[in-house]
Amino acid sequence: MGFRDIRVRFDVDTDADDDTPAKLVELTERYCVVLQTVRSTTPAETNVVRSGDRS
Repeated sequence: MGFRDIRVRFDVDTDADDDTPAKLVELTERYCVVLQTVRSTTPAETNVVRSGDRS
């Protein structure tokens, strides 16, 4: 038994430009050891949701 897919969602409250949260996701995907381990066997998706954009 295992995971079929994993979704990581960053809910951020920031007035930074769009590049800053994108960089957060990029660095997390690159350096998070847990995410790298999981991704070796399971598809994983990340996204950023800004305050006011939540659905």
